[in-house]
Amino acid sequence: MYSFGKKLRNLRIEKGLSQAELADKLNAEFGTSVNKGMISKWENDKEEPRMETVRNLVSFFNISLNYLMDIKYDDSNNSTVSVIDIAEDMKTLVNLLKTSDQEIRFNGTLLSEDVKDTLSVSLENLILLTEKISKN
Repeated sequence: MYSFGKKLRNLRIEKGLSQAELADKLNAEFGTSVNKGMISKWENDKEEPRMETVRNLVSFFNISLNYLMDIKYDDSNNSTVSVIDIAEDMKTLVNLLKTSDQEIRFNGTLLSEDVKDTLSVSLENLILLTEKISKN
């Protein structure tokens, strides 16, 4: 049987963090006010975090919401095809890399200004190249 608490505890332990360390990292990265007691309640399935906190956990652990919530989706009976246009998302990411005052991380590693600049230029070039290729 699924337990949000067990899933969270396993993720925390895999990162080698105590409950207090996880709280400190979440607060530093997302500007939240999580404490060890809250994490303990979540891990023991006494309470559930707010949706904003769930989003932060997904981002922090670099996992999908479906994985965290143990949602299994079978689309074999779904005859419709989903369409995703990533152009705006890519442009938003470029803008974020160029203008954000927040720390930006990749797989938990803080990105330096040089790396953010390189990524933004690379993404801009990828957008231009994709636009050119997709017109042909």
